[in-house]
Amino acid sequence: MKFVNATLKSIKAIEKVDTSRSLLSRVNPETKLLSLIIVLFLMIFLHSLFALLLLLLFLVVEALLFERGVFAAWLFVPLFTGMIAIPAIFMVPGEPIFHFYFLTATYEGLRAAALLIIRTLIAVTAVTLLTKTTRWEDVIASLELIRLPRVFILILFLTFRYIFFFARIIESTLLSIKSRVIGKEKSTSTWKLYAPLIGNLFVKSYEMQEKVYMSMLSRGFMLTESEKKRDVHITWSYLAVFFALAIVLVGINGGALWQLPL
Repeated sequence: MKFVNATLKSIKAIEKVDTSRSLLSRVNPETKLLSLIIVLFLMIFLHSLFALLLLLLFLVVEALLFERGVFAAWLFVPLFTGMIAIPAIFMVPGEPIFHFYFLTATYEGLRAAALLIIRTLIAVTAVTLLTKTTRWEDVIASLELIRLPRVFILILFLTFRYIFFFARIIESTLLSIKSRVIGKEKSTSTWKLYAPLIGNLFVKSYEMQEKVYMSMLSRGFMLTESEKKRDVHITWSYLAVFFALAIVLVGINGGALWQLPL
């Protein structure tokens, strides 16, 4: 039952995002969203390793000051990104550095792997800083600031709510299974016991989509209905730091953002 206990604990922790203890939560969601866009823009177009390292260092300092829980997300970077970065060291042609059996590591491959890992860390840190210090409802509402289509925002919002809805279904199902199992389980019986959960989840999702749609229509929902626009407040002092950072990094990068590494 270790799998069940671990899953139940993770489900209970999904919605327990406490933003009140972070000083960064006092910054307006629109401001943090714009700063995230600046960081992601720099992450994509900067090709200097030194400039990218400075950007990552800035985010690390910000996380140390405001939200240290960000670094827990770094644990997944070596697992997933490493699977792509390590083969690139030997597959990208270029100047050879060392040989490992029949494989040859190149300088260009090592640089490409370093760029991939650093950019992944920047993206993970920036996005986690936003989600750890901002309620998801505020993030969704702030997306209208960058003129995203209302259909996209609505789908994203419903997807977010569906995740928690199905998490509660899984929680109740696992609790019911846990209450009916005594003693240790064999690996074969575990697979037979938990595998139908996936099929059950798909069936419930298929049944719920029509019910949710009909309930929305019965309450007068219309996608083109005019809604009261949200007041936008920008913390310019916080955003000015990212603008200054972008100017400095572009200067270090050489000013040519479009020259991506080969």
